[in-house]
Amino acid sequence: MNILFVGHDASRTGAPILLLHLIQWIKENTTLNCQLLLGRDGELRSEFEKHVETTIIDPVVLRKEKPGFIRKLRGATNAQRLNERITRYNPDLIYCNTLAVSPLYEFFHVNDVPILLHVHELNLFLEGFPDRESVPILVNKADRMIVVSNAVNRFVKQTFDIPDEKIELIHGYIPSEILSLKNRQSHENSITKDELGIPQDHQVLVCCGTLDWRKGADLAVQLLANLKRSERKNVHLVWVGGDHDDVVAKNLKFEARQAGVEKNLHLVPSTNMPLKYLSIGELFVLLSREDPYPLVVLEAAALGKPIVCFEGSGGTPELIGDDAGFTVPFLDISQLSLKICEILDSPERMNSLGKNARLKAEQHDINTIVPKIINLITGTIETYQKLKV
Repeated sequence: MNILFVGHDASRTGAPILLLHLIQWIKENTTLNCQLLLGRDGELRSEFEKHVETTIIDPVVLRKEKPGFIRKLRGATNAQRLNERITRYNPDLIYCNTLAVSPLYEFFHVNDVPILLHVHELNLFLEGFPDRESVPILVNKADRMIVVSNAVNRFVKQTFDIPDEKIELIHGYIPSEILSLKNRQSHENSITKDELGIPQDHQVLVCCGTLDWRKGADLAVQLLANLKRSERKNVHLVWVGGDHDDVVAKNLKFEARQAGVEKNLHLVPSTNMPLKYLSIGELFVLLSREDPYPLVVLEAAALGKPIVCFEGSGGTPELIGDDAGFTVPFLDISQLSLKICEILDSPERMNSLGKNARLKAEQHDINTIVPKIINLITGTIETYQKLKV
């Protein structure tokens, strides 16, 4: 069977990383043939190319803010060439990884091929997506749909009126090596508090993600300031994924100076080894206003870290439940601070929550989850081919 995978880009973010792990697992464990089409380049491109033939769509064609005859001509030409190439590849199924590939539909559209759509998004994505009108087109064309959490399930049903029989709930996954004790120990030894300028007797909270509003980067200083007012001056926050030259990063540093917590905020650039930073934290704090089912939460849980997050923020509350961390009212920084202090003040409680988080992470082993996706791929192809006869 030939599978054409379509991704929106090759950035080091959750959905592309999951796609990379999926393709790698397929190449190592199945006889499925794969090709990959990406809307934009990114730092994961070389990793993709190790496992699958990868094509990047001409980014000039995708710049809809510069319309005109040349763009239309180039778009039509590239679409024709890509469709000819895809037709020669003769895919049995097109696997669309995220709603963000919707604007690319004109480039990979092929008749008589089923589409499996993997949805990793919620409301904020749709509200802020520049090509919002393209999303329902792809959703309606999809034969089957994977949602990564119950929150995403509710979103697609309410927004697009999708019937239950078309949707499959399959949670995210992490590589087995992350769950191995040896791997955990190696990451724990890979960085120290000293390297970040944090005193050994101080406590560390870890956040991870792009420095944007959806991820709640603007709340980081508010949290530290609140902890300071509670006489928690020895608590540090390490944010992994922040570009030091980014405007948001500069704004955060300014706010931290003004609030007197500059020495407590540590911004670490995007890295292919986030676990070495997650390992030094006492717990993981998800400040996201909305996050479907964050991969980094699974990684933190695999390291035995308790998780704290906001109610109504996506899939994390359903992951941690009431025994692997705490969920506080939406954007309630005071309550968030209280729960963080409650965990920090009780090593026994921290250990218990962390163990439960670890057990939940083990249920997301790639060798357990990905076979469900493979079964859905092959089942969709078989059903489609029977209907064609």
